[in-house]
Amino acid sequence: MADEKKKLGYWVAFEGSDGSGKTTLAKAVHEAMVARGRSVTAIAQPSQGPIGQLLRTILRRDVKWERAFTGEVSALPHWQTMSLLFAADRKDQYEREILPKLERHRYVLSDRGPLSNLIYQTVKAVDGIDVNNLPELTRCYQNALNWLQQVEGSVGRPDLTFVLLLSPELAAERRAQRGEGVAAYDDTAMQRRIAALYAQGSKLTFALTMDSLMEMDATQSVSDLVDECIAKMDDVFDV
Repeated sequence: MADEKKKLGYWVAFEGSDGSGKTTLAKAVHEAMVARGRSVTAIAQPSQGPIGQLLRTILRRDVKWERAFTGEVSALPHWQTMSLLFAADRKDQYEREILPKLERHRYVLSDRGPLSNLIYQTVKAVDGIDVNNLPELTRCYQNALNWLQQVEGSVGRPDLTFVLLLSPELAAERRAQRGEGVAAYDDTAMQRRIAALYAQGSKLTFALTMDSLMEMDATQSVSDLVDECIAKMDDVFDV
């Protein structure tokens, strides 16, 4: 499937913690490429499909999850349930939207990709474990990573992934400036762990057998980041 995809076009994902600027950058790169006459289209994950809509409802905390007998209520289902939903949505979007668009465009730009699932759900898997209990933390982390590798193994992957790196403090400031409601993963401690894992992105790509990843300093201007992205795509895809 990967070879077929490469003959058609290239899937490029933009990744980063919440508030890193990935959505802004993905949009700016799309606009710049259109202005330059490039054949390009844009998508987002979660998708606008049925599974993606369910995920967006969950991420807005519009539903609650109650545990039988105990009555314990949580804002999110179990991390494995979430990871399966994200993978199912991406698989559906890959077959329903990404592949058809790659038949008509040289580039498909995606706001998020499989690396988000790997990082966010790994962090969620170790949530609540004593950070001082390093053996238990390491064991749970590795088990979650191994499980997520299997989940994502059969789902299409991007040809190139841009990872925006930003401190948790600055990312939190940016999220506050947006004036949006509290989202599912806005917890400060969780965002710190998410940012730390994104900083190890190049070490995690083996888990998803990604073809290429580029880490970027998210404190740069959007115009500079756009130029870097397009230059990298031209280099990687031999334009």
